Amino acid sequence: SDVCSSDLVWVMRKHQATIKANLRQEAQHHECTLRLEGCLTSPCLLAHYRVIDVSGMSMKSPDLVAAISCYNCHELIDSRQGRMTEQEINAAWALAMARTIKIWSLEGFL
Repeated sequence: SDVCSSDLVWVMRKHQATIKANLRQEAQHHECTLRLEGCLTSPCLLAHYRVIDVSGMSMKSPDLVAAISCYNCHELIDSRQGRMTEQEINAAWALAMARTIKIWSLEGFL
């Protein structure tokens, strides 16, 4: 049978409970993984990627669907003011989330 998006959301939210750290707090201790033009490197926060059927009105994506981001990179990628194409935004998110997952894994949080 096909896995529908609501099943994927359920799996991610269930796995969220097994993470061994508060990733939102941990992000403050790391450098930005988005690394866009104008990156401040730090201080950072955990920036959540918006995905249809995973996030929506007043509902953030799970912390696993996020990247460590400085304020400038978060503003640039979140503002969608035409400075980056949709393809560039998605590519930046994919790379940053991979870098972030690697950090969490090396630190034993996943």
